[in-house]
Amino acid sequence: MKLLPPSADVRSTRAPAGGKFLYLLVDPRTGEVRWVGVATFPALRLRRHCLPDAQDWRLYPEKSAWVEALCAEGYYPVMVLLAVASKAYVLTLEDALIDRLRAQGANLFNRTRRPKPPVVVAAAPGDTLPEAGA
Repeated sequence: MKLLPPSADVRSTRAPAGGKFLYLLVDPRTGEVRWVGVATFPALRLRRHCLPDAQDWRLYPEKSAWVEALCAEGYYPVMVLLAVASKAYVLTLEDALIDRLRAQGANLFNRTRRPKPPVVVAAAPGDTLPEAGA
């Protein structure tokens, strides 16, 4: 994982092969973090957040209303690139950051998280399973 400087330019940035960026969308009026996301091409992703015909607008109407209100006032969401890493690791970071920001009281538009894979516990040699109903 590589942490990015605060000045990372969204417009000219592309994730390396097999990699993704972890980013935030911030309200430019308040500085409040409203979205945590992952992107390969940050500029295109930011644009999709702002296009009314994009699939995001149907899936996340609350976020869409926020973006629409920003645009009506002459603002756009600010995209802050945080890190770049492998896709699998960035998705783990995204979930962890959503959890942390929510625990700190952030009013995020992210409403669902990826399902966690089931935890598989390997039995040690000689272990036995408890009887049903025990």
